[in-house]
Order: sequence, then C-alpha cells, then structure tokens
Amino acid sequence: MKTKPVIWLLGGMSKNVEKSIRWTEDVPILSDPDILLVSLPSFNYKVSKSLGIHKLIPIREKIFNKFLSGGKIVFIIEKNKTYDLEQSTIKNDSHYPNPLVLRVSEPISNYFMSPLQFNLGEVSGIKLINYDEREPISNYLKEIKDFEMIIRAHYINSELYNINPFNPTVRNALKILREKRELVELLSVPLLYDRSNNILSEKYWLKINGFWKSGELIYIPQLSKGSLNESIERVITIYGGN
Repeated sequence: MKTKPVIWLLGGMSKNVEKSIRWTEDVPILSDPDILLVSLPSFNYKVSKSLGIHKLIPIREKIFNKFLSGGKIVFIIEKNKTYDLEQSTIKNDSHYPNPLVLRVSEPISNYFMSPLQFNLGEVSGIKLINYDEREPISNYLKEIKDFEMIIRAHYINSELYNINPFNPTVRNALKILREKRELVELLSVPLLYDRSNNILSEKYWLKINGFWKSGELIYIPQLSKGSLNESIERVITIYGGN
C-alpha cells in the first residue's frame, strides 16, 4: 500500500499538512518532510524587517540543507522584489558553532530563501501551453490561465556554498561543491512552457557524475484566480496532503 508523503508548509498555515510554519515562528530542522512547500510571496518586507538578518540566515541554512540532503522543495513564486534592510552583524549566534560576523549591505531579495536566483521577464497574452505530464504538479499548472512572468535565466545562489552542514550527507556534498565547483551541473526540466519555449515553471537539481546528486527544486507560479492560500491548498491536495 502506497503511503502518503509527509508534507510541511513554510510561510503559511494549513490544516492539511503534517506541519505548518510561519516565517516569524521558530523553524525546525527540515529533514522530516518528503515534500517541503515554501511560499515565497509571504516572505515580504514586513517579515524581513521583523526578523532581521540574524534570524533570516539560519532559516535559509535549513532550507539549503534540506535541498543538499536530497529533499524535494516546491516553491510558489512571484516577481522579483528587493527589500532594503539595514546592515547587520551577529556574533556568537547560537545557530553557529564558532564566533561569526555576518554583514549585509545590499538589499535582500524575495528569493533570499531560494537555492536558485532568477532573471524573470514580464509577459502577457500567452495562450498555447505545453506541460510535462510526468510531474504530478502538472495538474496544478493546467489550472493557470494567465501568466505574468517567464524564467529567462537561473543560477545558483552563491550562499549555497557557504552554509554550515547539519549532517554528514550535506558535509560531503559541500566538500564536493567547493572543491569541484567546475564539475557541478545545474540540470533542469521545463514543466510549463509555450510554443516559443518561454519557460513558466521548471524543475532543477544539482549533479556531479559519479559523486553526488542533490534534491529537487520545483518553482511554480500562483494560480491565476484566487488567493495565495488557495494556491497552497491546491498544491497540497495534488501531492496527497491530509
């Protein structure tokens, strides 16, 4: 008998997952869920300002550790935004084993929590759409009728190489990533695209042949109609939530 996957939601609340965590709550280690659903639209200026960089970085490290450990993370995304936070420092933070000073002097993006960064383009009037039927999330993507953005380019968030590993799997992966960075492949499969091959949703993973493979990252837009919560609940239903 096939068991239901364990799903956690970060950045929202739902009674249909095993655990829901708001951005402003204490975020535990994210190793337990089979699927981690992350709401980036809820990671806004108010959240960034209230937490501050000293609390944002440990949350990001937990997400990045989840990805490098082999987990699946589904991000609901929106257009690029940046938030100006004052330069901050932390020393002897409890999340780190050694004394550390961190400085941020640039605006923080709403993709701060994402292992990948994107160059997104604005679009309108896209009608003829192709789907990757092999992915369960295609049933969600078929419900999107209006599109505001396409993925023009993607690249690895440089902070991925700098995280503190939480377990031997991540420690070994980081060693490979740092020492053999030129061999790292960022692979992708378009999940939603038009006849001109404009990509609207995509799946990504990292790989070094013969050594190691990361988990999967899936980036999807919100549904055309309805609230962010409705998009979240639809994704949960498709992946077999409670």
